Amino acid sequence: MSVLIEKYYPKFIIFVLGMLLFLIWDNGVSLAVQYNYKGSTGQLSSVDYDDGTFIIYKYDFNGNLTSKSSLKTPVVQAPAEATLLDSSYEVYAYGVKKEAKNVTFPTWTDFHGNDDLASPWLAGEKVSDGIWKAVVPFSKHNQESGLYYNDVWVDGMYFGGTTTVVKRNVVQIPEKVNFKDGSYDIIVHGGSEAITKMTFYTWTEANGQDDLKQQTGQKVSPGVWKITVPLSEHSFETGTYTTHIYTIDSFGNSTGIGVQTKVQSSVFAPSEVYLLDSSYEVYAYGVKKDAKNVTFPTWTAYNNQDDLAYPWVAGEKVSDGIWKAVVPLNKHNNESGLYYNDVWVDGVYFGGITTIVKTNMIIIPDTVSSRAGSYEITIENVREDISKLTFYTWTELQGQDDIKQSGGQKVSTGTWKITIPLSEHNYETGTYITHIYTTDLFGNSSGIGVKTIVTK
Repeated sequence: MSVLIEKYYPKFIIFVLGMLLFLIWDNGVSLAVQYNYKGSTGQLSSVDYDDGTFIIYKYDFNGNLTSKSSLKTPVVQAPAEATLLDSSYEVYAYGVKKEAKNVTFPTWTDFHGNDDLASPWLAGEKVSDGIWKAVVPFSKHNQESGLYYNDVWVDGMYFGGTTTVVKRNVVQIPEKVNFKDGSYDIIVHGGSEAITKMTFYTWTEANGQDDLKQQTGQKVSPGVWKITVPLSEHSFETGTYTTHIYTIDSFGNSTGIGVQTKVQSSVFAPSEVYLLDSSYEVYAYGVKKDAKNVTFPTWTAYNNQDDLAYPWVAGEKVSDGIWKAVVPLNKHNNESGLYYNDVWVDGVYFGGITTIVKTNMIIIPDTVSSRAGSYEITIENVREDISKLTFYTWTELQGQDDIKQSGGQKVSTGTWKITIPLSEHNYETGTYITHIYTTDLFGNSSGIGVKTIVTK
């Protein structure tokens, strides 16, 4: 047995080694030297290198393998796309000769030719044998978006090149903001997962950057950041609001983009009210802080401006930038129809809006038989903050000798009801008249009248 082993030992060793190599190759494991490094995202990459052949493994932040690729060298690699708020991107040269001394990475944008091609060219950093890299900061290229050219030169000889498209991040910001909203949101999309902080600087055009405020963005989902800009932090100013958004990458490179919106003054009043509301409020948003005299002239479309009271209704300051006035309907003859609401600030027209005043829906029978003994009146569209309705009823016969006062009953949201007993009016026949009154929170009263006929 020992003779056989000695005779066939060399062939046996070759066979075992051959099977071992086959098993290693079949499982995709290289015998090459392995180099590990971290890219700009902080994610680990590893490269198997063997005589110019590269197999690259990419891992996520949790150490899980995300991709495996092989490269035929020489080759230059850079991301096909990046966004401005990434601050930079990395360019890799694979297959550089081991004895290379000077590897440079000239980079420029398509915009205005190569006016941003810095000299001396960007020096590369050796990652491992055969691999060099450089970081391209956008700040060195005027924060330009568009096409970037990435070349590599090794010891004065052209090695290769590739391109990267740098896109401007999508930023959601309203074109115009209504002052009465009190704030607005800015949402940034397309941020790299390597971004751990996004800083926002906001100020108004009025008086320069006297109201400059810094905010740290909130990451709401992968690649999406958000802030809310309160107008209160900017003295409730109207006009142009500017925000600059900055990030810093893992290499310390910073980049920023700017956005703007306009905060508009406005006048607000309800588009519709009902006569039994007794009044409504008009608000002026975005009034200058130093305003002294804010007035609210109001009139109805009926009979033109016959009900335009003078002096005009004086406004009340609610807070910086916000004034209001109460429009009582009884000052306008309890008219229904179109009301005009204007605002003047220190003698200058500020703005205006209209309100339609409608008559409440009232359900009352046209005629009632005296044999019924009573009838009901139902009123709808009553404002929720009205806690009391008062009804005055009398017969047309002999005037108001039989006038009776009673309170209505709230039967559901916005709906009130009253029952009129004929016994309280001596069972008289003919016309019955009811006036319905409400009083609002400001003490203003309004009323409407209805009639029915009681027959024998």
